[in-house]
Amino acid sequence: TLCISCVCPRPFFCLCFFIFVIFCFVCLFVWLLPHVHRYPSHLAPASSAALLVGIEFEKLQTTLHISALQLLTTITDNHIPTHNHIYCASFALQQRRAHPAQLDSLLGALESGDKDEVLVALASLANLPDSDAQLKASLGPKLIASLAKFLSKRSAELKEPRAEEFSCRALASLCADKAEANQMACVKAGVLASLCDILYRALPYPAAGTPGVETEPGAELGTQKMALYAVVQILTGSATAIGAALTAKAGAGTALPSVVLEHLSVPVRVVQEYAQSCVLQLTLAEGGRAAVAAHSLSKAGAREYRGVALLARLLASPKPSVVQRSLKILANLCVDEAARSAVAQDQSMLAHVTTMLGAGASDQDPNTKLSLLKLLNNMLHTAEDFDAVGAQDESLLGVLFACEQASAGSQEAVHAHICLQCWKLVANLVSSQQLQSEMVERHTKGVAALVAALSSAPMLDTRSECARAIANACRYYDEVRVAFYEAGAVQPLISLSAQQQHPQLSGVAVRALVNLALDYQRSGEVVSLQGAVPLILKLAMAPGAGDEHGVVAGAQQLLVNLSANQEAARALVTAGGGLAPFAKLLESSNGDVALRALKLFTNFTTQGVNRKWAHENGVAKRIEGMAKGGNEGVRAQAEMVLVNLSFPYDDDYTERRVDESGDVVVPE
Repeated sequence: TLCISCVCPRPFFCLCFFIFVIFCFVCLFVWLLPHVHRYPSHLAPASSAALLVGIEFEKLQTTLHISALQLLTTITDNHIPTHNHIYCASFALQQRRAHPAQLDSLLGALESGDKDEVLVALASLANLPDSDAQLKASLGPKLIASLAKFLSKRSAELKEPRAEEFSCRALASLCADKAEANQMACVKAGVLASLCDILYRALPYPAAGTPGVETEPGAELGTQKMALYAVVQILTGSATAIGAALTAKAGAGTALPSVVLEHLSVPVRVVQEYAQSCVLQLTLAEGGRAAVAAHSLSKAGAREYRGVALLARLLASPKPSVVQRSLKILANLCVDEAARSAVAQDQSMLAHVTTMLGAGASDQDPNTKLSLLKLLNNMLHTAEDFDAVGAQDESLLGVLFACEQASAGSQEAVHAHICLQCWKLVANLVSSQQLQSEMVERHTKGVAALVAALSSAPMLDTRSECARAIANACRYYDEVRVAFYEAGAVQPLISLSAQQQHPQLSGVAVRALVNLALDYQRSGEVVSLQGAVPLILKLAMAPGAGDEHGVVAGAQQLLVNLSANQEAARALVTAGGGLAPFAKLLESSNGDVALRALKLFTNFTTQGVNRKWAHENGVAKRIEGMAKGGNEGVRAQAEMVLVNLSFPYDDDYTERRVDESGDVVVPE
C-alpha cells in the first residue's frame, strides 16, 4: 500500500482495481473448468448426479432416485467421454428441452451392449416428471414401445435387476394421473404381460409374518415394488386396461390377478401396499372380483391365508391407509353374489367389522369409519342377512346410532356421507322384526336422531334413507309406530311427500306414512296437520301412468289406511268435496287401483250418509258389476262393500251432525 501510495495519488482506487482483476481471473478459471476433456475422479459422481436430476436434486426422496444416484456414482472419470451424449440427452430431458435426436440417443442406448449405458438411459427415463402432462403426451407412445420391447427381450439378457426397476418406474411415470393415451399404449404393447412375468419370477415369497409389518427391513425388492406400482398406474381409471389385466399372463401361464394376490403375503410393507392398490383397481370390474373370489376359495398351495382371509388379517394393520384399502376391496367384492359368498365364509368377519366400528367411535379416523360402513352395507345384502344380524348381534343398531352421533365433529362432506351410510344400514336392519322392537325399547335417542335427520340432513339421499328406515320399522308393531308419532315424524314426512321434483324421495316418504297410518287410533294426527289432506288427495288422484316410484299408489293406499279411522274418513270426504272424486277411482282399468278404491269404499260405507250417496249416485250398481267380473281380489273386495251397502240408512242427513264419538245426532 505504501508503494502504491508513492506511485499513485489515489491508492484506494488502485487497490480496488487490483482486486477486480484477480476476481476476473478466478471467474474465467471456474468457467473453463467444466469444459476440460477430463474430470478429476473426485468430481465425477457429483457432476453425473447433477446431470441426472438437474435442479430437482434437493427433492430426491424415493428409493429409485437413491438407486439411480448409487448407479451413477460408480461411473469413473474414464466413462464420462464414452457416455457424454447420453448425459447431455439426460440433462436435456430433465430440463424438458430434449429434441428428437437426443431422445433417439436415449432409446438407442437401450439396444447397446454396454450395461452402464443402458442403465444410464433407463435411469434418465425413470426420472420423467410425473406431473408434466405435455411431456408425457409427446414422448409417451414412442417411449412405451421401446420400453415394452426392452422388457420382453433385453432385460433378461442383461440380468440386471435395476434395469427392470428403472423401466417399470418409467412406465409408471408415463401412465400417472390417468394418462389415457399412454395407458392404452401399454395395453397394446403387451406391457401388462411383461410386468406379470417380472412379478411371477419373484414368487414364492417366504411366509408372511404380522400383516402390514415389515419383517425384512433390509429387503429392498425394488423391481417388484416398481412393477406393482406400474400396474397400478396403468389400471387406474381405465376399464379397458383392467379388462386387459384380467387376461394378462406370465410366461408360466399364471394370470396377473393371481400373481398380484400372492404378493399380498410378502412381509415387506411397501410391496403389500402396492399389491393392495392393484387388487383395489381389479375389483372395480366384475371379472376382477370373480378372480379374487376364486383365488380366495382355492385350496392350492400351502398358505393358510389366501385372498379374502389375508385382506381380513390386514385390517389389523396399524396404518390407516392399509386398513382403508382392505375395507374398500372387501366392499367391492360384496357387490357380486359369488364374491360376497367368499367374504361371508369368514364367520368372524361381521363381528370383527362391527367391533372395529364401535371401538373408539369418537376418535376413529372418519375415512376408516366411512369405509367400514360401506363394507357393512354391501355385506348385509339380503333379508336373510338382516334376520341373521337381528338374531345374533343385537348390538349393531346401538353401534350405528353412536357412530352417527360421533361423526358430527368430522369434516362436513365426510360427516354427510357417514350419516348416509349409517341410516342406509339402519333402514336395512330394521326390516328384521327382531330389531324393530329393540329399536324403540333400547335406542330411544336413536329414534329421535333418526327423526331429526329426516328434516335436517343436508343430503336428500340421507333423508330418503331415514324415511325408508321409518317405513321398514313401522310394518308390524304399534309400539314402534307410537314411538315415531311421539318423536314428531309425521310433519317432516308430509313435507318430503310434497317433493314432487324428487319423486323417489316423495315415494319413500308416502310409504312411511302408509305404515304409520296402520295405527288406526293415532292416524287422525296425520289428517289434523294443516295442508296434509289436500296434499294426499292431490297425489292420490294424479294420473297413474309413469308412477315409477309409487307415489300415486302409495297415496291411494294411505287414503285406505286413514279412512279406517272415522274422524280421518270424514276429514277426507270433506276435503275432497264429497265421494265423487273417490268414485272415479272405481272406473280405473288398472286392477290394483280398482282394488284400492274398493277398500276405500269399504271403509266409507260404514257410515249411513255415505251408503245413501252410493245408492243414489250409481256407485252401488258399479260395485255390483265389479263383484261379477275382474280378478279374484277385486271380486272379493266388491262383495265386502256390497255387504256394507246392504245395511239400512236414513232418508235425510241434511240437518244431522256427528258428535265426538262418531254417532249421528238429530237436533231437537
